[in-house]
Amino acid sequence: LTEDKFKIIGNVIDSEVFYYKEKKIDPNQLKFCAVATWNTKKTPDKYPELFIEALALFQKNCEKDIVLTIIGSGNRLNDLKKLCEERNLKATFTGYLDKTEIARYLQQTDFFVHASRIETFGVSTAEALICGVPVICSNVGALPELVNNSNGILCNNHIDDWVKGLKQLTETKYDRASIAEKMKEKFSAHTIGKAIDEVYEKVLH
Repeated sequence: LTEDKFKIIGNVIDSEVFYYKEKKIDPNQLKFCAVATWNTKKTPDKYPELFIEALALFQKNCEKDIVLTIIGSGNRLNDLKKLCEERNLKATFTGYLDKTEIARYLQQTDFFVHASRIETFGVSTAEALICGVPVICSNVGALPELVNNSNGILCNNHIDDWVKGLKQLTETKYDRASIAEKMKEKFSAHTIGKAIDEVYEKVLH
């Protein structure tokens, strides 16, 4: 198919649940958050080991305390907990949370981490961005369509690139309110609905 024969329309992100909320910054701590289903069969392409190893290396030369929150259920959690313990990385595992609870965590975190070998859209990444959270993620699939220099860092799936990316991420001053507003404009129900209507109009006429 040629480009004029199809149109890609993104997912709707519920801006009634996910939205920017100003928070106090702790000068002595950096909070990172990750959200996914951590299951070897359902989500084998998620690569949490990469960001755990990268954060563990990064914290060795970081003056601030690194705290990681991993949200989601799955049969990989025990292995991930063990890895965090072995690397002396402070990590909290919440288990399954509903969307409202996830949004609360995102509104309180400093940065969002997402490592993956393949990504079709990146719903959790979009949800973090619409909360105004800068993102560091793998440079794969559709993620480059979400993440750019104004809202985060794209990394190749190599540990050195991730450690370098974490340093750049944490040293950059982001306009979090602007990040949220741009994502809301792009993925709100109104915007996506309008895009779908335009497709139908084109097909029917």
